[in-house]
Amino acid sequence: MVQKLSHNISSYLCGELNYSDEKKEVLSYGLQIILGASIKIITIITLAYIFNIFKTTIVASVAFIFFRRIIGGSHCDTFNKCYFLSISLLLLLGLLGKIVALQYSMLLILTIAIYLVAVVITIIWVPMGTEKKTIRNKETRLKIKQKTFLALTTCFLILLFFHIQATSKIVLSSLLGIALAFFLATPLGNRFTRIKFNIGKGEKTC
Repeated sequence: MVQKLSHNISSYLCGELNYSDEKKEVLSYGLQIILGASIKIITIITLAYIFNIFKTTIVASVAFIFFRRIIGGSHCDTFNKCYFLSISLLLLLGLLGKIVALQYSMLLILTIAIYLVAVVITIIWVPMGTEKKTIRNKETRLKIKQKTFLALTTCFLILLFFHIQATSKIVLSSLLGIALAFFLATPLGNRFTRIKFNIGKGEKTC
């Protein structure tokens, strides 16, 4: 649906503006990304509100998207799989963030553990490329690693402050979002996104 709609819109615009087929393909791909992301965001917000997990789902989603944009990671091979998998995972994180109650000491241990695991993943795998785009330049990879370390450290210092303020649900939801982002930047995460689901062939974009 998204691919067809994007193609129709790009065909109409390029016909009106007399653009080449090459520009039409670029415009169509860009529209697919925008429309696909918009649909997922609207769905997540709506379902999170319906299930009364709005705050924790938004916090987990923001943390996930923030680090996902920096470190990269594996993608699903179809839009349908990407749509259902991303929405299901983020809603699950929001639910866990709301219902799981951890004592201060346990939450602190979890925070430190996730930070250390994220550091190891950054050293070994970040940035994780995809089949279409892999960063091989050593200098570029080093800069991304440094940016990730800075973002990680800053984020976890902020989370430690929230520990003091006793906002455990915000901290846990953030940790879950960060953990998911770094999990998808590993070979195991890549295999996870390649699992076959019976949700239709879908469109070749995510």
